[in-house]
Amino acid sequence: MAQRFVGQPGGKTAFDKRHSDDSLAPAAQLQRRETSKRLVSWEGSNQLALLDSDYKAAHCRRYTGRATVREPTFSLREFCKAYAYETLPPVLDLAAASLLEGSLAKGWHVTGYRALRPSPAHIGWGNSIFAGVFGHITWAPLVYAVNYAYFTSRVVRAHVDPVELLVLDVFQLIRNGVVATKYAYFEEEDLESMRQRPPAWSWDKTDRQLLLGGGLSPKDYAGLLEALVVDAMATADIDLRAVDVAIDEDGAAAVRDLVKATGGDAFAAPDGRTSAAAVLWCLLARHWSVGLAPKAVLFVVAEVLMILFLPAIERTALGGAPYGPPGLVRFVLVMYTVLLAFGPKTATPTLIFPMAAANDWHRRGMVLGCLGDVFDAPGLSAGDLVRPTENTEGKVAPAAGTRIFLDPHDPKNVFAHAMMRPVLRRIARKIQLRCQAYLWIYFAGAIAALVVLNVLLWYPLSHRLLAAHLAALFAVLTGLSVVIIFVAAKTTNDITPIHRSRLQRERLAIEREISAGVDSTRAVTLEHARRLLKTLDENIAFEEVEREPASVLGVAASAGTIGSVLSLLLGGLLFAFEGYNSSRQNGWKYGEDGVFSKE
Repeated sequence: MAQRFVGQPGGKTAFDKRHSDDSLAPAAQLQRRETSKRLVSWEGSNQLALLDSDYKAAHCRRYTGRATVREPTFSLREFCKAYAYETLPPVLDLAAASLLEGSLAKGWHVTGYRALRPSPAHIGWGNSIFAGVFGHITWAPLVYAVNYAYFTSRVVRAHVDPVELLVLDVFQLIRNGVVATKYAYFEEEDLESMRQRPPAWSWDKTDRQLLLGGGLSPKDYAGLLEALVVDAMATADIDLRAVDVAIDEDGAAAVRDLVKATGGDAFAAPDGRTSAAAVLWCLLARHWSVGLAPKAVLFVVAEVLMILFLPAIERTALGGAPYGPPGLVRFVLVMYTVLLAFGPKTATPTLIFPMAAANDWHRRGMVLGCLGDVFDAPGLSAGDLVRPTENTEGKVAPAAGTRIFLDPHDPKNVFAHAMMRPVLRRIARKIQLRCQAYLWIYFAGAIAALVVLNVLLWYPLSHRLLAAHLAALFAVLTGLSVVIIFVAAKTTNDITPIHRSRLQRERLAIEREISAGVDSTRAVTLEHARRLLKTLDENIAFEEVEREPASVLGVAASAGTIGSVLSLLLGGLLFAFEGYNSSRQNGWKYGEDGVFSKE
Protein backbone atom coordinates (compact mmCIF):
# COMPACT_ATOMS: atom_id res chain seq x y z
CA MET A 1 0.00 0.00 0.00
CA ALA A 2 1.21 3.50 -0.76
CA GLN A 3 2.73 5.62 1.99
CA ARG A 4 0.13 7.56 3.96
CA PHE A 5 0.14 11.24 4.86
CA VAL A 6 -0.71 11.66 8.53
CA GLY A 7 0.04 15.32 9.14
CA GLN A 8 2.89 17.16 10.77
CA PRO A 9 4.48 15.66 13.89
CA GLY A 10 5.11 17.77 16.94
CA GLY A 11 5.17 17.83 20.68
CA LYS A 12 1.82 19.56 21.15
CA THR A 13 -1.33 18.05 22.54
CA ALA A 14 -3.97 16.69 20.19
CA PHE A 15 -6.19 19.70 20.88
CA ASP A 16 -3.37 22.16 20.17
CA LYS A 17 -2.34 20.40 16.99
CA ARG A 18 -5.93 20.36 15.79
CA HIS A 19 -6.69 24.01 16.36
CA SER A 20 -3.44 25.97 16.30
CA ASP A 21 -2.10 27.73 13.23
CA ASP A 22 1.07 25.63 13.41
CA SER A 23 -1.03 22.59 12.52
CA LEU A 24 -1.74 24.12 9.14
CA ALA A 25 0.51 23.21 6.25
CA PRO A 26 2.89 25.87 4.84
CA ALA A 27 0.62 26.26 1.82
CA ALA A 28 -2.23 27.29 4.10
CA GLN A 29 -0.09 29.84 5.90
CA LEU A 30 1.12 31.24 2.59
CA GLN A 31 -2.46 31.49 1.41
CA ARG A 32 -3.41 33.36 4.57
CA ARG A 33 -0.74 35.98 3.96
CA GLU A 34 -2.20 36.52 0.48
CA THR A 35 -5.79 36.78 1.73
CA SER A 36 -7.64 39.76 0.30
CA LYS A 37 -8.84 42.54 2.58
CA ARG A 38 -12.40 41.34 2.10
CA LEU A 39 -11.49 38.16 4.01
CA VAL A 40 -9.30 39.65 6.73
CA SER A 41 -12.29 40.07 9.04
CA TRP A 42 -13.05 36.35 8.80
CA GLU A 43 -9.68 34.61 8.43
CA GLY A 44 -7.55 35.47 11.45
CA SER A 45 -4.46 34.09 13.09
CA ASN A 46 -6.51 32.16 15.65
CA GLN A 47 -9.50 31.19 13.51
CA LEU A 48 -9.32 27.44 14.11
CA ALA A 49 -8.31 27.82 17.75
CA LEU A 50 -11.70 29.37 18.46
CA LEU A 51 -13.61 26.59 16.69
CA ASP A 52 -13.19 23.55 18.92
CA SER A 53 -16.51 21.96 17.86
CA ASP A 54 -18.12 21.40 14.49
CA TYR A 55 -21.26 23.30 15.46
CA LYS A 56 -19.09 26.36 16.07
CA ALA A 57 -17.54 25.96 12.62
CA ALA A 58 -21.05 26.13 11.16
CA HIS A 59 -21.43 29.74 12.31
CA CYS A 60 -17.96 31.18 12.71
CA ARG A 61 -18.95 34.78 13.38
CA ARG A 62 -20.91 33.80 16.48
CA TYR A 63 -17.80 32.37 18.15
CA THR A 64 -15.01 34.45 16.63
CA GLY A 65 -16.72 37.84 16.75
CA ARG A 66 -15.56 38.68 13.24
CA ALA A 67 -17.49 40.80 10.77
CA THR A 68 -19.59 39.41 7.95
CA VAL A 69 -17.73 38.70 4.72
CA ARG A 70 -19.77 40.09 1.88
CA GLU A 71 -20.22 38.42 -1.48
CA PRO A 72 -18.51 39.98 -4.52
CA THR A 73 -20.38 43.08 -5.65
CA PHE A 74 -20.84 44.76 -9.01
CA SER A 75 -19.53 48.32 -9.32
CA LEU A 76 -21.42 50.30 -11.94
CA ARG A 77 -18.82 53.08 -11.74
CA GLU A 78 -15.95 50.71 -12.53
CA PHE A 79 -18.00 49.13 -15.31
CA CYS A 80 -18.55 52.49 -17.00
CA LYS A 81 -14.90 53.47 -16.59
CA ALA A 82 -13.65 50.19 -18.03
CA TYR A 83 -16.16 50.38 -20.89
CA ALA A 84 -14.88 53.83 -21.80
CA TYR A 85 -11.23 52.69 -21.72
CA GLU A 86 -11.98 49.68 -23.92
CA THR A 87 -14.11 51.60 -26.43
CA LEU A 88 -12.14 54.80 -26.95
CA PRO A 89 -9.30 54.77 -29.49
CA PRO A 90 -5.66 54.85 -28.34
CA VAL A 91 -4.51 58.11 -26.77
CA LEU A 92 -8.11 59.00 -25.94
CA ASP A 93 -8.32 55.96 -23.66
CA LEU A 94 -5.25 57.21 -21.80
CA ALA A 95 -6.79 60.68 -21.56
CA ALA A 96 -10.02 59.22 -20.16
CA ALA A 97 -8.10 57.06 -17.69
CA SER A 98 -6.07 60.04 -16.52
CA LEU A 99 -9.24 62.04 -15.97
CA LEU A 100 -11.23 59.30 -14.23
CA GLU A 101 -8.40 57.83 -12.16
CA GLY A 102 -7.24 61.22 -10.91
CA SER A 103 -3.87 61.79 -12.56
CA LEU A 104 -1.83 61.05 -15.67
CA ALA A 105 0.43 58.69 -13.72
CA LYS A 106 -2.50 56.62 -12.47
CA GLY A 107 -4.08 56.57 -15.92
CA TRP A 108 -0.76 55.46 -17.39
CA HIS A 109 -0.49 52.55 -14.97
CA VAL A 110 -4.13 51.50 -15.41
CA THR A 111 -3.92 51.37 -19.21
CA GLY A 112 -0.60 49.54 -18.93
CA TYR A 113 -1.82 46.86 -16.53
CA ARG A 114 -4.97 46.33 -18.62
CA ALA A 115 -2.87 45.69 -21.76
CA LEU A 116 -4.47 48.58 -23.65
CA ARG A 117 -0.96 49.32 -24.88
CA PRO A 118 2.41 47.50 -24.87
CA SER A 119 4.13 48.01 -21.54
CA PRO A 120 6.90 45.58 -20.54
CA ALA A 121 7.12 47.16 -17.09
CA HIS A 122 3.46 46.42 -16.39
CA ILE A 123 2.68 43.17 -18.23
CA GLY A 124 6.05 41.80 -19.35
CA TRP A 125 7.66 41.55 -22.77
CA GLY A 126 5.64 38.59 -24.02
CA ASN A 127 2.28 40.15 -23.26
CA SER A 128 3.52 43.50 -24.57
CA ILE A 129 4.41 41.98 -27.93
CA PHE A 130 1.02 40.29 -28.05
CA ALA A 131 -0.71 43.55 -27.11
CA GLY A 132 1.20 45.34 -29.86
CA VAL A 133 0.24 42.81 -32.54
CA PHE A 134 -3.26 41.71 -31.49
CA GLY A 135 -4.22 44.25 -28.87
CA HIS A 136 -6.38 47.31 -28.54
CA ILE A 137 -3.70 49.74 -29.67
CA THR A 138 -3.46 48.04 -33.10
CA TRP A 139 -6.93 46.74 -33.84
CA ALA A 140 -9.07 49.57 -32.48
CA PRO A 141 -7.72 52.02 -35.10
CA LEU A 142 -8.50 49.45 -37.81
CA VAL A 143 -12.11 49.22 -36.66
CA TYR A 144 -12.40 52.98 -36.65
CA ALA A 145 -10.77 53.10 -40.09
CA VAL A 146 -13.38 50.71 -41.51
CA ASN A 147 -16.19 52.80 -40.03
CA TYR A 148 -14.62 56.00 -41.35
CA ALA A 149 -14.28 54.54 -44.84
CA TYR A 150 -17.93 53.51 -44.86
CA PHE A 151 -19.34 56.84 -43.75
CA THR A 152 -17.10 58.97 -45.99
CA SER A 153 -17.23 56.98 -49.24
CA ARG A 154 -20.33 56.64 -51.40
CA VAL A 155 -18.65 53.83 -53.31
CA VAL A 156 -18.22 51.81 -50.13
CA ARG A 157 -21.81 52.43 -49.07
CA ALA A 158 -22.97 51.27 -52.50
CA HIS A 159 -21.34 47.85 -52.00
CA VAL A 160 -21.41 47.35 -48.22
CA ASP A 161 -24.65 47.03 -46.30
CA PRO A 162 -24.85 48.98 -43.03
CA VAL A 163 -25.85 45.80 -41.20
CA GLU A 164 -22.45 44.31 -42.09
CA LEU A 165 -20.78 47.22 -40.38
CA LEU A 166 -23.26 46.97 -37.52
CA VAL A 167 -22.34 43.31 -36.91
CA LEU A 168 -18.66 44.25 -36.63
CA ASP A 169 -19.39 47.13 -34.25
CA VAL A 170 -21.85 45.15 -32.12
CA PHE A 171 -19.27 42.43 -31.56
CA GLN A 172 -16.90 45.16 -30.40
CA LEU A 173 -19.50 46.59 -28.02
CA ILE A 174 -20.45 43.18 -26.60
CA ARG A 175 -16.82 42.24 -26.04
CA ASN A 176 -16.16 45.60 -24.38
CA GLY A 177 -19.11 44.91 -22.08
CA VAL A 178 -17.65 41.53 -21.15
CA VAL A 179 -14.27 43.08 -20.32
CA ALA A 180 -15.88 45.92 -18.37
CA THR A 181 -17.93 43.44 -16.33
CA LYS A 182 -14.72 41.68 -15.33
CA TYR A 183 -13.26 44.86 -13.88
CA ALA A 184 -16.59 45.76 -12.27
CA TYR A 185 -16.15 42.73 -9.99
CA PHE A 186 -12.52 43.44 -9.09
CA GLU A 187 -11.82 44.09 -5.42
CA GLU A 188 -11.22 47.74 -4.54
CA GLU A 189 -7.73 46.89 -3.32
CA ASP A 190 -6.94 45.33 -6.72
CA LEU A 191 -8.16 48.40 -8.57
CA GLU A 192 -6.06 50.58 -6.30
CA SER A 193 -2.99 48.42 -6.97
CA MET A 194 -3.52 48.90 -10.70
CA ARG A 195 -3.15 52.64 -10.17
CA GLN A 196 0.32 52.19 -8.71
CA ARG A 197 3.65 51.77 -10.45
CA PRO A 198 5.02 48.24 -10.98
CA PRO A 199 5.30 45.82 -9.30
CA ALA A 200 2.17 46.76 -7.34
CA TRP A 201 0.21 44.65 -9.85
CA SER A 202 1.12 42.10 -12.51
CA TRP A 203 -0.44 40.40 -15.48
CA ASP A 204 -0.42 37.09 -13.61
CA LYS A 205 -2.82 38.58 -11.04
CA THR A 206 -5.11 39.66 -13.86
CA ASP A 207 -4.83 36.31 -15.62
CA ARG A 208 -5.89 34.50 -12.45
CA GLN A 209 -9.21 36.37 -12.60
CA LEU A 210 -9.89 35.89 -16.31
CA LEU A 211 -12.76 33.57 -17.21
CA LEU A 212 -10.61 31.89 -19.86
CA GLY A 213 -7.59 31.91 -17.53
CA GLY A 214 -7.86 31.10 -13.86
CA GLY A 215 -11.62 30.88 -14.12
CA LEU A 216 -11.38 27.95 -16.53
CA SER A 217 -8.42 26.07 -15.06
CA PRO A 218 -7.45 27.21 -11.55
CA LYS A 219 -5.11 24.22 -11.15
CA ASP A 220 -2.67 25.96 -13.48
CA TYR A 221 -2.30 28.90 -11.06
CA ALA A 222 -0.48 28.34 -7.77
CA GLY A 223 -2.79 28.59 -4.79
CA LEU A 224 -5.82 29.73 -6.79
CA LEU A 225 -8.10 26.79 -6.06
CA GLU A 226 -7.21 26.98 -2.37
CA ALA A 227 -8.08 30.68 -2.43
CA LEU A 228 -11.46 29.89 -4.01
CA VAL A 229 -12.26 27.38 -1.27
CA VAL A 230 -11.21 29.77 1.51
CA ASP A 231 -13.25 32.55 -0.09
CA ALA A 232 -16.30 30.28 -0.31
CA MET A 233 -15.99 29.22 3.33
CA ALA A 234 -15.63 32.84 4.42
CA THR A 235 -18.65 33.96 2.43
CA ALA A 236 -20.74 31.07 3.78
CA ASP A 237 -19.30 31.68 7.28
CA ILE A 238 -18.50 27.97 7.56
CA ASP A 239 -15.02 26.62 8.25
CA LEU A 240 -15.03 23.08 6.91
CA ARG A 241 -11.53 22.47 8.26
CA ALA A 242 -13.04 22.23 11.75
CA VAL A 243 -15.87 19.91 10.66
CA ASP A 244 -14.84 16.26 10.92
CA VAL A 245 -16.41 13.33 9.08
CA ALA A 246 -16.76 9.71 10.13
CA ILE A 247 -15.06 7.50 7.56
CA ASP A 248 -13.45 4.07 7.54
CA GLU A 249 -9.68 3.74 7.70
CA ASP A 250 -9.15 2.95 4.01
CA GLY A 251 -11.36 5.82 2.92
CA ALA A 252 -9.59 8.25 5.25
CA ALA A 253 -6.23 7.12 3.91
CA ALA A 254 -7.45 7.64 0.35
CA VAL A 255 -8.60 11.17 1.17
CA ARG A 256 -5.24 12.01 2.75
CA ASP A 257 -3.40 10.61 -0.27
CA LEU A 258 -5.58 12.56 -2.70
CA VAL A 259 -5.15 15.77 -0.73
CA LYS A 260 -1.39 15.40 -0.78
CA ALA A 261 -1.27 14.35 -4.44
CA THR A 262 -3.34 17.34 -5.54
CA GLY A 263 -1.56 20.00 -3.50
CA GLY A 264 -4.32 20.55 -0.97
CA ASP A 265 -2.07 20.58 2.09
CA ALA A 266 -3.97 23.63 3.37
CA PHE A 267 -6.89 21.28 4.12
CA ALA A 268 -4.96 18.28 5.44
CA ALA A 269 -5.85 17.48 9.04
CA PRO A 270 -3.43 16.11 11.66
CA ASP A 271 -3.91 13.19 14.07
CA GLY A 272 -5.50 10.97 11.45
CA ARG A 273 -8.60 13.17 11.30
CA THR A 274 -10.51 13.69 8.08
CA SER A 275 -12.21 17.04 7.65
CA ALA A 276 -15.09 17.97 5.39
CA ALA A 277 -12.74 20.48 3.76
CA ALA A 278 -10.41 17.66 2.71
CA VAL A 279 -13.25 15.66 1.16
CA LEU A 280 -14.59 18.68 -0.73
CA TRP A 281 -11.07 19.54 -1.88
CA CYS A 282 -10.67 16.08 -3.44
CA LEU A 283 -13.83 16.62 -5.50
CA LEU A 284 -12.82 20.12 -6.58
CA ALA A 285 -9.25 19.14 -7.45
CA ARG A 286 -10.59 16.47 -9.80
CA HIS A 287 -13.48 18.22 -11.50
CA TRP A 288 -13.13 22.00 -11.14
CA SER A 289 -10.35 22.52 -13.69
CA VAL A 290 -12.22 21.27 -16.74
CA GLY A 291 -11.28 22.60 -20.16
CA LEU A 292 -13.77 23.38 -22.88
CA ALA A 293 -15.15 20.26 -24.54
CA PRO A 294 -13.99 19.70 -28.14
CA LYS A 295 -17.59 19.90 -29.35
CA ALA A 296 -17.91 23.36 -27.75
CA VAL A 297 -14.78 24.55 -29.54
CA LEU A 298 -16.04 23.13 -32.84
CA PHE A 299 -19.38 24.86 -32.31
CA VAL A 300 -17.64 28.21 -31.83
CA VAL A 301 -15.49 27.63 -34.92
CA ALA A 302 -18.61 26.86 -36.96
CA GLU A 303 -20.31 30.02 -35.68
CA VAL A 304 -17.33 32.18 -36.59
CA LEU A 305 -16.98 30.65 -40.05
CA MET A 306 -20.65 31.31 -40.82
CA ILE A 307 -20.35 34.96 -39.83
CA LEU A 308 -17.06 35.40 -41.69
CA PHE A 309 -17.96 33.92 -45.03
CA LEU A 310 -21.72 34.48 -45.35
CA PRO A 311 -21.20 37.92 -47.00
CA ALA A 312 -18.65 36.55 -49.49
CA ILE A 313 -20.89 33.58 -50.35
CA GLU A 314 -23.93 35.78 -50.97
CA ARG A 315 -21.98 38.21 -53.16
CA THR A 316 -20.67 35.30 -55.20
CA ALA A 317 -24.19 33.86 -55.52
CA LEU A 318 -25.40 37.21 -56.89
CA GLY A 319 -22.67 37.16 -59.55
CA GLY A 320 -20.28 39.62 -57.94
CA ALA A 321 -16.77 39.35 -56.54
CA PRO A 322 -16.65 37.79 -53.04
CA TYR A 323 -14.97 40.87 -51.60
CA GLY A 324 -16.25 43.52 -53.97
CA PRO A 325 -14.38 45.54 -56.60
CA PRO A 326 -10.70 46.42 -56.07
CA GLY A 327 -9.84 49.50 -54.09
CA LEU A 328 -11.38 50.89 -50.94
CA VAL A 329 -14.40 48.57 -51.08
CA ARG A 330 -12.19 45.49 -51.09
CA PHE A 331 -10.12 46.92 -48.24
CA VAL A 332 -13.25 47.40 -46.13
CA LEU A 333 -14.64 43.93 -46.87
CA VAL A 334 -11.34 42.14 -46.32
CA MET A 335 -10.78 44.02 -43.08
CA TYR A 336 -14.33 43.07 -42.03
CA THR A 337 -13.34 39.41 -42.33
CA VAL A 338 -9.92 39.82 -40.74
CA LEU A 339 -11.23 41.85 -37.80
CA LEU A 340 -14.04 39.39 -37.09
CA ALA A 341 -11.68 36.42 -37.26
CA PHE A 342 -8.56 37.66 -35.51
CA GLY A 343 -9.47 40.84 -33.67
CA PRO A 344 -9.27 40.73 -29.86
CA LYS A 345 -12.84 41.99 -29.49
CA THR A 346 -14.78 40.39 -32.29
CA ALA A 347 -16.50 37.12 -33.19
CA THR A 348 -14.02 34.52 -31.97
CA PRO A 349 -13.42 35.77 -28.40
CA THR A 350 -17.00 36.99 -28.03
CA LEU A 351 -18.68 33.71 -28.98
CA ILE A 352 -16.41 31.56 -26.83
CA PHE A 353 -17.50 33.21 -23.57
CA PRO A 354 -20.97 31.57 -23.50
CA MET A 355 -19.27 28.19 -23.91
CA ALA A 356 -17.04 28.98 -20.93
CA ALA A 357 -20.11 29.99 -18.90
CA ALA A 358 -21.82 26.70 -19.80
CA ASN A 359 -18.63 24.89 -18.80
CA ASP A 360 -18.82 26.57 -15.39
CA TRP A 361 -22.31 25.16 -14.83
CA HIS A 362 -21.17 21.77 -16.10
CA ARG A 363 -18.39 21.48 -13.52
CA ARG A 364 -20.65 22.73 -10.73
CA GLY A 365 -23.08 19.97 -11.58
CA MET A 366 -20.25 17.43 -11.76
CA VAL A 367 -18.92 18.29 -8.29
CA LEU A 368 -22.43 18.42 -6.81
CA GLY A 369 -23.19 14.98 -8.25
CA CYS A 370 -19.97 13.56 -6.80
CA LEU A 371 -20.78 15.10 -3.43
CA GLY A 372 -24.07 13.22 -3.39
CA ASP A 373 -22.33 9.99 -4.40
CA VAL A 374 -19.93 10.27 -1.46
CA PHE A 375 -22.93 10.06 0.91
CA ASP A 376 -24.65 7.26 -1.03
CA ALA A 377 -23.50 3.66 -0.57
CA PRO A 378 -21.12 2.23 -1.66
CA GLY A 379 -19.51 5.65 -2.07
CA LEU A 380 -17.25 7.19 -4.68
CA SER A 381 -14.24 5.36 -6.05
CA ALA A 382 -11.01 7.11 -5.05
CA GLY A 383 -9.59 6.21 -8.45
CA ASP A 384 -12.25 8.36 -10.12
CA LEU A 385 -10.82 11.39 -8.32
CA VAL A 386 -7.41 11.09 -9.95
CA ARG A 387 -7.21 13.22 -13.07
CA PRO A 388 -6.31 11.09 -16.13
CA THR A 389 -3.62 13.61 -17.11
CA GLU A 390 -2.37 14.21 -13.57
CA ASN A 391 1.38 13.79 -13.18
CA THR A 392 1.60 11.71 -10.00
CA GLU A 393 5.33 11.07 -10.18
CA GLY A 394 6.80 11.57 -6.72
CA LYS A 395 3.35 12.02 -5.22
CA VAL A 396 1.21 9.77 -3.05
CA ALA A 397 -1.65 8.08 -4.89
CA PRO A 398 -4.68 6.40 -3.29
CA ALA A 399 -4.77 2.63 -3.07
CA ALA A 400 -6.58 0.93 -5.94
CA GLY A 401 -10.18 -0.10 -5.33
CA THR A 402 -10.68 2.15 -2.31
CA ARG A 403 -14.01 3.92 -2.01
CA ILE A 404 -14.82 7.11 -0.13
CA PHE A 405 -18.12 6.67 1.68
CA LEU A 406 -19.59 8.88 4.39
CA ASP A 407 -22.42 6.94 6.02
CA PRO A 408 -25.51 9.19 6.34
CA HIS A 409 -26.61 7.11 9.34
CA ASP A 410 -23.89 8.88 11.31
CA PRO A 411 -25.02 12.34 12.55
CA LYS A 412 -21.50 13.70 12.06
CA ASN A 413 -21.64 12.96 8.33
CA VAL A 414 -25.12 14.39 7.86
CA PHE A 415 -23.98 17.60 9.53
CA ALA A 416 -20.86 17.70 7.32
CA HIS A 417 -23.04 17.22 4.23
CA ALA A 418 -25.22 20.13 5.30
CA MET A 419 -22.16 22.35 5.72
CA MET A 420 -20.45 21.34 2.46
CA ARG A 421 -23.34 22.25 0.18
CA PRO A 422 -23.49 26.01 0.94
CA VAL A 423 -19.71 26.24 0.62
CA LEU A 424 -19.81 24.45 -2.73
CA ARG A 425 -22.49 26.84 -4.01
CA ARG A 426 -20.13 29.74 -3.30
CA ILE A 427 -17.02 28.35 -4.98
CA ALA A 428 -15.86 30.84 -7.64
CA ARG A 429 -18.88 33.00 -6.86
CA LYS A 430 -17.33 35.97 -8.64
CA ILE A 431 -17.03 33.98 -11.88
CA GLN A 432 -20.64 32.88 -11.56
CA LEU A 433 -21.89 36.44 -11.05
CA ARG A 434 -19.83 37.68 -13.98
CA CYS A 435 -21.28 34.99 -16.24
CA GLN A 436 -24.78 36.08 -15.25
CA ALA A 437 -23.95 39.64 -16.28
CA TYR A 438 -22.45 38.42 -19.55
CA LEU A 439 -25.67 36.61 -20.39
CA TRP A 440 -27.73 39.76 -20.07
CA ILE A 441 -25.41 41.34 -22.63
CA TYR A 442 -25.79 38.42 -25.04
CA PHE A 443 -29.53 38.22 -24.50
CA ALA A 444 -29.83 41.94 -25.24
CA GLY A 445 -27.80 41.36 -28.42
CA ALA A 446 -30.19 38.63 -29.56
CA ILE A 447 -33.26 40.80 -28.89
CA ALA A 448 -31.67 43.78 -30.66
CA ALA A 449 -30.93 41.63 -33.72
CA LEU A 450 -34.54 40.44 -33.83
CA VAL A 451 -35.76 44.03 -33.56
CA VAL A 452 -33.50 45.11 -36.45
CA LEU A 453 -34.70 42.18 -38.56
CA ASN A 454 -38.36 42.94 -37.92
CA VAL A 455 -37.91 46.66 -38.62
CA LEU A 456 -36.24 45.88 -41.94
CA LEU A 457 -39.05 43.58 -43.05
CA TRP A 458 -42.14 45.15 -41.46
CA TYR A 459 -41.48 48.85 -41.91
CA PRO A 460 -40.20 48.08 -44.59
CA LEU A 461 -36.76 49.58 -45.32
CA SER A 462 -34.67 49.19 -48.42
CA HIS A 463 -31.82 46.82 -47.64
CA ARG A 464 -29.83 43.94 -49.07
CA LEU A 465 -30.77 40.32 -48.56
CA LEU A 466 -27.43 39.94 -46.80
CA ALA A 467 -28.58 42.38 -44.11
CA ALA A 468 -31.60 40.22 -43.24
CA HIS A 469 -29.49 37.07 -43.23
CA LEU A 470 -26.83 38.61 -40.98
CA ALA A 471 -29.41 39.94 -38.51
CA ALA A 472 -31.15 36.56 -38.37
CA LEU A 473 -27.84 34.71 -38.02
CA PHE A 474 -26.66 37.00 -35.23
CA ALA A 475 -29.96 36.54 -33.37
CA VAL A 476 -29.80 32.76 -33.74
CA LEU A 477 -26.17 32.47 -32.61
CA THR A 478 -26.50 34.69 -29.55
CA GLY A 479 -29.89 33.17 -28.70
CA LEU A 480 -28.51 29.64 -28.94
CA SER A 481 -25.63 30.65 -26.69
CA VAL A 482 -28.14 31.61 -24.01
CA VAL A 483 -30.06 28.36 -24.53
CA ILE A 484 -26.88 26.29 -24.19
CA ILE A 485 -26.17 27.92 -20.83
CA PHE A 486 -29.74 27.29 -19.70
CA VAL A 487 -29.32 23.60 -20.57
CA ALA A 488 -26.04 23.40 -18.62
CA ALA A 489 -27.61 25.09 -15.58
CA LYS A 490 -30.64 22.80 -15.78
CA THR A 491 -28.43 19.73 -15.31
CA THR A 492 -27.35 21.20 -11.96
CA ASN A 493 -30.96 21.70 -10.89
CA ASP A 494 -31.81 18.17 -12.01
CA ILE A 495 -29.32 16.75 -9.48
CA THR A 496 -31.05 18.33 -6.48
CA PRO A 497 -34.23 16.17 -6.50
CA ILE A 498 -32.06 13.06 -6.85
CA HIS A 499 -30.18 13.99 -3.69
CA ARG A 500 -33.40 14.79 -1.84
CA SER A 501 -34.81 11.42 -2.83
CA ARG A 502 -31.73 9.71 -1.40
CA LEU A 503 -32.05 11.61 1.87
CA GLN A 504 -35.70 10.63 2.24
CA ARG A 505 -34.84 7.01 1.49
CA GLU A 506 -32.20 7.07 4.24
CA ARG A 507 -34.76 8.46 6.68
CA LEU A 508 -37.13 5.60 5.86
CA ALA A 509 -34.36 3.07 6.37
CA ILE A 510 -33.43 4.60 9.73
CA GLU A 511 -37.02 4.63 10.96
CA ARG A 512 -37.42 0.98 10.01
CA GLU A 513 -34.15 0.08 11.74
CA ILE A 514 -35.27 1.82 14.91
CA SER A 515 -38.65 0.08 14.82
CA ALA A 516 -36.92 -3.28 14.35
CA GLY A 517 -35.29 -2.87 17.73
CA VAL A 518 -31.76 -1.70 18.44
CA ASP A 519 -29.82 -0.97 21.61
CA SER A 520 -30.44 2.38 23.27
CA THR A 521 -27.11 3.94 22.25
CA ARG A 522 -27.63 3.02 18.62
CA ALA A 523 -31.22 4.24 18.78
CA VAL A 524 -30.14 7.67 20.03
CA THR A 525 -27.54 7.94 17.25
CA LEU A 526 -30.04 6.93 14.57
CA GLU A 527 -32.69 9.31 15.89
CA HIS A 528 -30.18 12.16 15.80
CA ALA A 529 -29.22 11.26 12.22
CA ARG A 530 -32.88 11.02 11.21
CA ARG A 531 -33.62 14.51 12.52
CA LEU A 532 -30.57 15.97 10.81
CA LEU A 533 -31.53 14.27 7.54
CA LYS A 534 -34.98 15.84 7.77
CA THR A 535 -33.47 19.27 8.44
CA LEU A 536 -30.97 18.83 5.61
CA ASP A 537 -33.75 17.87 3.20
CA GLU A 538 -35.78 20.92 4.19
CA ASN A 539 -32.72 23.15 3.88
CA ILE A 540 -31.96 21.88 0.38
CA ALA A 541 -35.59 22.43 -0.60
CA PHE A 542 -35.41 26.03 0.57
CA GLU A 543 -31.88 26.99 -0.50
CA GLU A 544 -31.50 25.08 -3.78
CA VAL A 545 -35.07 24.81 -5.02
CA GLU A 546 -36.94 27.84 -3.71
CA ARG A 547 -34.44 30.56 -2.77
CA GLU A 548 -31.47 30.15 -5.08
CA PRO A 549 -31.71 27.41 -7.71
CA ALA A 550 -29.30 27.36 -10.63
CA SER A 551 -30.55 30.40 -12.52
CA VAL A 552 -29.88 32.13 -15.81
CA LEU A 553 -31.08 35.66 -16.52
CA GLY A 554 -32.67 35.69 -13.08
CA VAL A 555 -34.95 32.67 -13.61
CA ALA A 556 -34.46 29.06 -12.56
CA ALA A 557 -33.13 26.87 -15.34
CA SER A 558 -35.76 24.29 -16.26
CA ALA A 559 -37.35 22.72 -19.30
CA GLY A 560 -40.02 25.42 -19.16
CA THR A 561 -37.59 28.33 -19.20
CA ILE A 562 -35.55 26.73 -21.99
CA GLY A 563 -38.76 26.39 -23.97
CA SER A 564 -39.60 30.03 -23.28
CA VAL A 565 -36.25 31.25 -24.60
CA LEU A 566 -36.55 29.08 -27.71
CA SER A 567 -40.13 30.26 -28.21
CA LEU A 568 -39.03 33.88 -27.98
CA LEU A 569 -36.27 33.29 -30.51
CA LEU A 570 -38.41 31.33 -32.95
CA GLY A 571 -41.33 33.70 -32.44
CA GLY A 572 -39.17 36.68 -33.37
CA LEU A 573 -37.96 34.94 -36.52
CA LEU A 574 -41.47 33.85 -37.52
CA PHE A 575 -42.81 37.34 -36.87
CA ALA A 576 -40.10 38.73 -39.16
CA PHE A 577 -41.06 36.20 -41.83
CA GLU A 578 -44.67 37.33 -41.51
CA GLY A 579 -43.46 40.89 -42.01
CA TYR A 580 -41.66 39.80 -45.15
CA ASN A 581 -44.85 38.24 -46.52
CA SER A 582 -46.84 41.35 -45.64
CA SER A 583 -44.33 43.59 -47.41
CA ARG A 584 -44.38 41.35 -50.48
CA GLN A 585 -48.14 41.82 -50.74
CA ASN A 586 -47.49 45.57 -50.81
CA GLY A 587 -45.08 45.25 -53.73
CA TRP A 588 -41.75 44.87 -51.92
CA LYS A 589 -39.36 42.11 -52.95
CA TYR A 590 -35.70 41.21 -53.30
CA GLY A 591 -34.43 41.98 -56.79
CA GLU A 592 -31.74 40.18 -58.78
CA ASP A 593 -29.15 42.42 -57.15
CA GLY A 594 -30.34 41.28 -53.71
CA VAL A 595 -31.85 44.67 -52.76
CA PHE A 596 -35.24 44.76 -51.02
CA SER A 597 -37.22 47.47 -52.79
CA LYS A 598 -40.72 48.32 -53.97
CA GLU A 599 -41.62 47.62 -57.57
